[in-house]
Amino acid sequence: MTSKIWPSIISAFFALFLFSGLFAQEDSVVARKRILRLSIDLATPTYSYFFDKARQRSGFEALAEYSLTNDLFLVAEAGFHQLHYVHANDSVSDAYQYAAHGTFVRLGVNRNLMKYYNEKDRDLFYIGGRLAGTVYDGAYSTIQIVDSYWGKQASFAVPLHYYFATWGELVAGMRIETLKNLFLGWDLRLGVKLYDSNNTAYKTLFIPGYGAGKSPVSVWLNYSIGYAF
Repeated sequence: MTSKIWPSIISAFFALFLFSGLFAQEDSVVARKRILRLSIDLATPTYSYFFDKARQRSGFEALAEYSLTNDLFLVAEAGFHQLHYVHANDSVSDAYQYAAHGTFVRLGVNRNLMKYYNEKDRDLFYIGGRLAGTVYDGAYSTIQIVDSYWGKQASFAVPLHYYFATWGELVAGMRIETLKNLFLGWDLRLGVKLYDSNNTAYKTLFIPGYGAGKSPVSVWLNYSIGYAF
């Protein structure tokens, strides 16, 4: 079922992407100066503190955007993410600790959907697409298995290994120029996992740049501040 749905969604997105671009080029009546905008993500370093204190997720992301035309931007994103998670023993599962670290890269384009009638207007609302990949390590430590009948406990670890994962993303977001050349913005990402080299019994819990390793689909939010040159 999933294998049939996702190709249709991705095809529909790119059709919308190209269709919207035809109208955006006609309506953007003011020629724009080419810009290079460099930004850093503010959401990732604070995510665990505000949303999920049990999963100590942290990291850093930076991105560069270059305007090819009024409406089309090349985008390159890179960063580092890590996760340290401690799962306590309960009636459903055993106790374990998991850690993952890795760097990632996302490459793609954004299509601006806003109309410009004034050369000073540089706010953006866009849709876009990315292809992304990461090299990361993952390890389970102090896995404790308790037999409720015999009352015995076993403890072992899964040593650190390196893995490779790829995914595609559909992106929607905006950039607002709050001061001259200073932009605030956000990106909402829908990721679809394409490949993960970890095929062991102990699955990846976290893929840097993507999210939950067990899920074929992820949702990610970035909030950024950037400067245009």
